[in-house]
Amino acid sequence: MARIHTAHVTQSNDLAVREVELADPGEGEVRLAVRSVGICGSDLHWFGKPDRHAPDKCPGHEIAGIVEACGPGVRRVREGDRVAVEPLLRCGRCDWCRRGQYHHCPRGTMIGGGADGGLREAMLAPEYTLHPSPEGLDPELAALAEPLACSVHAFEMLTLRRRETALVLGAGAIGLLAVLAAKAAGAHVIATGRHAHQREAALRLGADEVLDTGPAAEARLEELAAERCVDLVAESVGGDADTVRQAVHVVRPLGRVAVLGIIWDPPLRIAPMELILKEVSVVGSVMYGAPRGVAEIDMAQELLAERTEQARALVTHRFGLDGVSRAFRTARDKSSGSLKVHVNPHRED
Repeated sequence: MARIHTAHVTQSNDLAVREVELADPGEGEVRLAVRSVGICGSDLHWFGKPDRHAPDKCPGHEIAGIVEACGPGVRRVREGDRVAVEPLLRCGRCDWCRRGQYHHCPRGTMIGGGADGGLREAMLAPEYTLHPSPEGLDPELAALAEPLACSVHAFEMLTLRRRETALVLGAGAIGLLAVLAAKAAGAHVIATGRHAHQREAALRLGADEVLDTGPAAEARLEELAAERCVDLVAESVGGDADTVRQAVHVVRPLGRVAVLGIIWDPPLRIAPMELILKEVSVVGSVMYGAPRGVAEIDMAQELLAERTEQARALVTHRFGLDGVSRAFRTARDKSSGSLKVHVNPHRED
């Protein structure tokens, strides 16, 4: 038994820190010293808003750290290993799990969602959720593997090929990581970004062309539609934006669209005859798994290990656990220049 500090959601959907007891790891469990946790756009949907998150929960699902202790039966990791957490709890027995599509497990839930997350000094996790990091990949970079795996999964589903042209709509964290993944696949990448610091980041991550969201960008997207040169569009804006309709419009006939953005309530706008006449494939993409026998979060870690300097530039702000509320406010405020905000529970603010 150990005493640790953990962040929790308050009744007002802010965050506060308290001290709690953490049990020793049980059968198949590992105690992880949490070193870095990324704040996801999905976290920001509830922060500061009533009725969006269960009070007292500990959020945080983009997690990396160092193994502190192993319970009985643990074989794949050992004390001192640096690991990324794949935050998908599942039964391991159903057809979805056996096919490596365990993100669809009907008995599953998510660390940082239905189960307490990583915004704490240490946590217990099943061994199967821990993925050893490649040599040279520190926890700050390994914590990026979870959001990057979302794009890896989408591009694996839609088979993004070398020399194809990929358009990434949106340059938030998911869009920027989609740029990184598309370049790693050998694609020619065009990206759009609302804010100047996001467009600059897209260029640093290898985008061949970056557009803003003004009239000139709209004209350029019309050119791309007329040229029929965009093979795949990754939509990462979500919300109430009109970007799914825009993606179907711009992509070439027989092209593919991956919807990565979170769209909560508004009805999806799309031009049905354009979808039909162009025979466009529109695929929703959520999370990741191991449908081809290799965990997509491992693929993401390998990609990050090959591009550490580019990836590190995505982490623009770092806070300790005592600054967790400020960290969320910084991530929500794009005037702060934030791209990816990380919390290191062992850092002193």
